Amino acid sequence: MNADIALGTKVFTRTAKLEKLLNTAPDWITTAYIADDGKMTPEKETLYRRNYQFNLNVINLEYDSGVGAGRNAIVNAVEEDYIFIVDPDHRIPPSARILYDQLQNRLKLGGISGLLIEPRNNRLYSQAADFNEVMTEDGMKLVRETYSTNQNKHIEMEEYAPVVNFDFIPQATLFRTDCLDEQSWDSEFITEFEHTDFYLSHWQNTDWNFAINPSVQIPHYPGGDTDYMTSRKDPQKRSSGREYFLQKWDYIKLETTEGRWIEAGSIGGFAGNMTGAIDILRDEGIIALLKQGRLFVKNNL
Repeated sequence: MNADIALGTKVFTRTAKLEKLLNTAPDWITTAYIADDGKMTPEKETLYRRNYQFNLNVINLEYDSGVGAGRNAIVNAVEEDYIFIVDPDHRIPPSARILYDQLQNRLKLGGISGLLIEPRNNRLYSQAADFNEVMTEDGMKLVRETYSTNQNKHIEMEEYAPVVNFDFIPQATLFRTDCLDEQSWDSEFITEFEHTDFYLSHWQNTDWNFAINPSVQIPHYPGGDTDYMTSRKDPQKRSSGREYFLQKWDYIKLETTEGRWIEAGSIGGFAGNMTGAIDILRDEGIIALLKQGRLFVKNNL
């Protein structure tokens, strides 16, 4: 590769997942930017003191300042021309190298991702959509059209691999930093709807395009410790995020169509993920397991 490529992620408490992300980063990553808005722990201190094959830049944020502020801090700090923005529960596979080559050949492509694969849930999916505004009697609603299998989506080839344009792509994307300098994340979002807001902002305000390459599968290991899940799934935070999003864009509703452009396997979740439940029980104990079970019920029933 001829260009420097950075890695960026925002972390709250999921130190074990962050460790695996850093330890498996490809050798073409030059700098890892970690925006940390959680409490400093001995485990984090040990992780941040280690030597890596890349430079490590830890950005300490105000406690629980949120994912929007964290990603903005990374954008402000990055010096490379390209950055892979992911969550701590992702892994960047060596095959993702081709995404850089595809960006080079498409100058208006601001970011490109792949499919997400969840080994524990036996799930492979695209998590990509196009935006559509629909006027109703009550006002404008926003629809994320996910393209089920009976709908066509244009597929192009670049570097002998597919490129499929979407307005909304997964939160595991290789970006041009020029794209992020023009439109970054909204710091008002703490934990919900910041992802939709980011891509909607580009859809409304910039000329950048986004795409996925289905030949690249990005491993995803969702979940986390009880402190993380309690914060991430907090009903008040989720409600506030949705309300702020709708008011910001003057929509009455946000809808997502059924199905995915590519979907294989099951969604999974707390109730159907026995391995995840066993991990919680082993690592944090029965009280934590009960807390996460109650949180799941509150948010899904």
